[in-house]
Amino acid sequence: MPRKKMLGIAGSALMALGVFTPIVTLPLVGSQNYFQNGKGDGVILLVLAAISLALVLKDKYKWLWYPALGSLAFMLYGFISALNMISDFRDEMAQDAGGGALSGLAQAAAQAAQVQWGWVILFAGAGLLIAAAAVKEEGETAPSQAKGDAES
Repeated sequence: MPRKKMLGIAGSALMALGVFTPIVTLPLVGSQNYFQNGKGDGVILLVLAAISLALVLKDKYKWLWYPALGSLAFMLYGFISALNMISDFRDEMAQDAGGGALSGLAQAAAQAAQVQWGWVILFAGAGLLIAAAAVKEEGETAPSQAKGDAES
């Protein structure tokens, strides 16, 4: 099996799997994933992973750039949003604590909010898809070289 195909299949699988892994933990709510029982943005990532897999299986690697970079941009936006949400939550907990009797509990709750390991899986999947689109196999020429050779 060509290296591009292996990278693409692995990337699609990791992205699809990553949608169901924990991406953020919040107090009282627990771990959250991208899918959230079909209500989350993970559905979009699943569709992009499926499109990527279809393109890889049909050897349409030049088209793989679109879902690969689209999913990467989508995940970056989600990751930055999660970091901002956690930061806002911690600031709110610090203000609400105010040194009262429950300030220790509020601080513990603020520290419990954190990003989780699912992001590593998601970004690894997108990275493998980008690698599949970018890698040149032996004997494969860049489009501009092939065009120049045909004109000679």
